Amino acid sequence: MDLLSLLGINHIPKGYHRPVTTESYRIEEEQPRFPVLSDRVIDVGCSNGALTNWIRSKYPMITYLQGIDIDNKLVESAKAQYPNVFFTCGDGYYNLLGQINGIPADYILMMNHIGWKARELAYHYGEEGLEDFVASPHQALKEGGHLIITRAEARLVCKKTGNRFDVVEFIPYFAEESFPDMTLLRRTIENAKF
Repeated sequence: MDLLSLLGINHIPKGYHRPVTTESYRIEEEQPRFPVLSDRVIDVGCSNGALTNWIRSKYPMITYLQGIDIDNKLVESAKAQYPNVFFTCGDGYYNLLGQINGIPADYILMMNHIGWKARELAYHYGEEGLEDFVASPHQALKEGGHLIITRAEARLVCKKTGNRFDVVEFIPYFAEESFPDMTLLRRTIENAKF
């Protein structure tokens, strides 16, 4: 499968307007494409659930789709607005496997917010903090599953291979020196063993 087709800009959900917000960026710029056989997809940091709902409407063949956010108000709003999608309140950075009922996922999405968390961890704890940060998604993915990390500056797609991640795609949208934390995150993922 061509991993470049995993993510693309090809559709804006019907009725979606274009306010300048983080959520409009998530919907319009980072719309994942999943293979038809994807069984379990987790959206960590789902915010108000707009992207998670878009995935549900675009890919109804996904057996299990869950949005996780640490902000209970956002989760309750998402549940009310999108009752056909499963949302939970939790910290997607730690014990992710426990939050998805112990069944590993095919895809874990970490869109936009991840960059700020990665930046904070890189600043305070360096590579060790970032390695701890990606250990939870590694544990929560099936063998061959994908972790998709995006933010405004770059997109990073990793495949779980045994006790490590293989970086299969790193697309910087600007010069890499403008966002050293994403470059550090990529290097940490490439070198980490779980």
